[in-house]
Amino acid sequence: MATAKEKQTLIAEVDGSKRVHALDPVDDRMPPDKSGTGKIQKLVFPPSESLDAMVDDWKSRLRIGGIGSFAILVLLPTLLAGLYFFVIASDQYVSEAKFIVRSSDKQQVGGLGALLQTTGLGTAPEETYSVIDYLVSRDGLRAVDEKLDYQAMMGSDQIDFLGRFPNPIDGDTREGMYDHYQRHVIALHDPSSGVSELTVKGFTPESAEQIALTLLDSGELLINRMNERALDDALQIARDEVRLAEQRVLNNQLAMKAFRVREGIVDPEAESEQALELISELKGRRAEIRTELNLTSQVSPESVRNNMLSEQLIAIEKQLAAEQARVISENGALIGAYADYAKLALEGEFAGQALLTAEANLASARVEASRKQLYLERIVEPNRPDYARYPKRFLSVVTVFMTAFLIYAIIWLLYVNAREHRHS
Repeated sequence: MATAKEKQTLIAEVDGSKRVHALDPVDDRMPPDKSGTGKIQKLVFPPSESLDAMVDDWKSRLRIGGIGSFAILVLLPTLLAGLYFFVIASDQYVSEAKFIVRSSDKQQVGGLGALLQTTGLGTAPEETYSVIDYLVSRDGLRAVDEKLDYQAMMGSDQIDFLGRFPNPIDGDTREGMYDHYQRHVIALHDPSSGVSELTVKGFTPESAEQIALTLLDSGELLINRMNERALDDALQIARDEVRLAEQRVLNNQLAMKAFRVREGIVDPEAESEQALELISELKGRRAEIRTELNLTSQVSPESVRNNMLSEQLIAIEKQLAAEQARVISENGALIGAYADYAKLALEGEFAGQALLTAEANLASARVEASRKQLYLERIVEPNRPDYARYPKRFLSVVTVFMTAFLIYAIIWLLYVNAREHRHS
């Protein structure tokens, strides 16, 4: 016997033209069919055919390939993009500058390099790429932020919520600021001409120009630091050699001073020359006295003068022997002093020559380093734009539409392919 609960039955009318879902409720209070005619009792709550049709219709519309899915995946993003670019997006102004990094040591043929070659200058591609990397780096952002306050400049309330910083995409972090900076500062290099171009986007003409000027100034400071580093590296070895040579000369002078104080001789070479001259004079005087003594002895053997000459000869012989012993003998004072002095004098001469050579090398290195100096030459100064070049409103909306349409087409192709594999 049926209770008051809803039963899961399949009920159909006698003519069979309509059917009711198995979950439709029936009234248990209705008496069962006892006539045996096979007719089904009338339903208390007949189903709503229009509701089912409406649900099926919406399912077909939202299915991939239907108008509903196309509207959601393609038309809605395009509409939102149009609303943003044509109504909300702020104008962006572009300031451009062009520059070259040149070196007097490098030559380049062709294009602008041929013109520079006539002046003895050439572009420096390695250093150029270094400057470009610096301009779009975090150091470049730091230079701009320290001088102009990048966040205050790009965070004005007059800028749209997606263009300003901070924004929902980049957040409020230092890395987010760098991502925002990279979208607004672009630096490119043309290898064929050697010219580099700096492009800065700003939400006012003044901000774009100021950022470009600040970056170029920072690039020049980077070039100056590179020049100083190259100059220091090139001159460091030469400076060290000069310092060593100067110390060598100083040590020799101190050794000379100590020698003179110890020996009590200012110049042993001069002392030796004087001693040799004295020996020579004594020998001459000895020869004269001997000659005169021989002559006097023959003429007047008993003469008193003979005794005087003999005594003079003895004195000269003693003095001569002493002077010869002082200068010539192995134990002579002048011999050892002169040897030590000659060694110190020779060392002093070598030290002086080494100092002159080191100073010449230093001067040559300084000239060579000066010849390799780098220069950042501005060809086109940053301009102050008088109209907004960005955003490209119509082109941006078309780009969003085409992108969404391609994504939708790919999804539709994958969906159709999956259905064919499922039914095969």
